[in-house]
Amino acid sequence: MNKKIFAASIMSLVLAGTSCKDALDVQPKQSIAADAALTDFASVNAISVSLYSRAQSFLYYGQRMLIAPEVLADNYTTTSNPGGRYVSERINAPNAHIDLWATLYPAINEANFIIGNADRVTAAQADKDALKGQAFFMRALFYHDMLRVYSYEPGFAVNGWNEGVVIRTLPTDDVSKADFKPRASVDEVYKLIEDDLKQASTLLPVAVGSAGVFRASKGAAFALLARVYLYQRKWADAELAATNAIASKQGSTNLASATGYVAAFASVPNAESMFELDYRTENFSTVDGINNSMNSLSQKTIGGVFSVRATAELMNSFEAGDVRRNAFQETLDGGAMVSFSLKFPAHKGNFYNNIPVIRLSEVYLIRAEARAQQGKSTLAQEDLSAIRTRRGLAAVPSTTVGTALMDLVFNERRVELHLEGHRFFDFKRRGLNISKPAGVPTLPYTDFRVLAPLPQAQTILNPLIKQNPGY
Repeated sequence: MNKKIFAASIMSLVLAGTSCKDALDVQPKQSIAADAALTDFASVNAISVSLYSRAQSFLYYGQRMLIAPEVLADNYTTTSNPGGRYVSERINAPNAHIDLWATLYPAINEANFIIGNADRVTAAQADKDALKGQAFFMRALFYHDMLRVYSYEPGFAVNGWNEGVVIRTLPTDDVSKADFKPRASVDEVYKLIEDDLKQASTLLPVAVGSAGVFRASKGAAFALLARVYLYQRKWADAELAATNAIASKQGSTNLASATGYVAAFASVPNAESMFELDYRTENFSTVDGINNSMNSLSQKTIGGVFSVRATAELMNSFEAGDVRRNAFQETLDGGAMVSFSLKFPAHKGNFYNNIPVIRLSEVYLIRAEARAQQGKSTLAQEDLSAIRTRRGLAAVPSTTVGTALMDLVFNERRVELHLEGHRFFDFKRRGLNISKPAGVPTLPYTDFRVLAPLPQAQTILNPLIKQNPGY
């Protein structure tokens, strides 16, 4: 019974507000099970399942982490009748950003429970390693996403502002045990993220079969590590991590073909997925399917709440013959013909589909950028060509080098990864002004609105936490 109580109480962690330190959502003492529960595989695995459930939240990868970075930049804008959704993000209004604090600290606490107890679980060593590896991977993902939202990247701090987020690596089963901590530096948080992913890459198995992408795998750990190195401009490290990730996916043969590109987004899983969140009917058992799903908000569907559409600037970024342009459909919106994406086609039922978090094409683009930055133009051209020739386009000419090569990398990221939550961060990680569609002023990189505000309750309750400038 105690084991069931422990698993159920961990699984039912729901944020009751931001009054807890660093939004730590912990258990009341009376619900903590006997110490033996932490040696039970089923109980600890239940916490692992909860990590993925938290990532599926509509406030995270279920919607906001994908749409907001596109509308905060220049890839997507609001429809003529968005119902108030993303209107403030379109103009980068103060406080209109992404808020992950309350969503992710409870998840980090769960990951800490697994990391601290996986070795005590009564199970085969491979199962214990997988539990711990998944927790390291998910904790790294959570911390990196918070850095992207709340902090500047290394080398691009404005006025020396180098505040990261609060680091917590020990599990807390009662709020009274959660001590006040200041924000660690960006470099300190990145060190933790790197260490977590290196641990994950040694503990996790290679994904076996299509279902393997629904949980963290060795290849996913290398792919996320490549992304983390890219943000830090550690080009050689990013190239190596991307190469290891690609090897785990058996190389470019797993990139979607020109004829299969659009269909890949209606497949379970996407053939390119290295890590994909698997949604079930119960995730859409309420009005959330209509009101909050990626399908409902990004596509013109019967009964949906079509709120965001592609900008003219994005559509003009596609070259003639690019099959990625076929992953859009046109519709009348406010008397004008506009385009909406078909990346989230509700292929699993009414309004719901899986969410690819890391795709193989992103990893190729990471490696291409890392190689180009190191002057390895020929190898960068090969990586870009691997994608382009599977999108109906010509290979990259050998004469495309230097600035022209880098411009091509960034445009390929734009047309390949749109509506997957990268555009705003691609400007930010390079220290560039945030481009906006016609009619909306460019957001200067030095503007305070580039960073999200920390929840006010946190800065009030914890005097050690510094609020981001301008808020």
